[in-house]
Amino acid sequence: MNEKSNKSAKPWISTVLLVVAAPLILFNLFSTANPVLGFTADNKVNVTNATTQAAAGTMTSYGIPLDNSGYQTLLGYDRSIDPGSLPAEKQAILKKLLGRDAAGKPIIPHPCCPAAISECAPCGHGGAIRGMIKYLLQQGWNEQDILSEAMVWDRLFFPGKVK
Repeated sequence: MNEKSNKSAKPWISTVLLVVAAPLILFNLFSTANPVLGFTADNKVNVTNATTQAAAGTMTSYGIPLDNSGYQTLLGYDRSIDPGSLPAEKQAILKKLLGRDAAGKPIIPHPCCPAAISECAPCGHGGAIRGMIKYLLQQGWNEQDILSEAMVWDRLFFPGKVK
């Protein structure tokens, strides 16, 4: 009888291990520390992917390089630019770009989580995009040009995941 109970315990242990391991694997796959998704463990932009080599280090038209220093600059803008300091029409553009469209899809793709950027407050990718949007709104950019620029950064952050 002990022999039967030991055999029946093995599938139970396998199930428990699978239930515990699967979320850990998914977390590691989708965490911001995953170089496959564009960042290294120290939260720096990973520009080693061949599809981003040409863009990496390129200077944007507004003077921010497409590299880790540019990423850090955008995070600084996110912290330092108060959305309330923008005119009402610019605040509306900010809210729209950070949100979802009528079909419920994020306006700006955010592959590290299936949420709109406004729903991912602690995310570095989202913080950099928020900072870029705030800064470009201050500089007088229009909604469509800001959206296009967001796609440039998303392709850098998420090589091969954003078109």
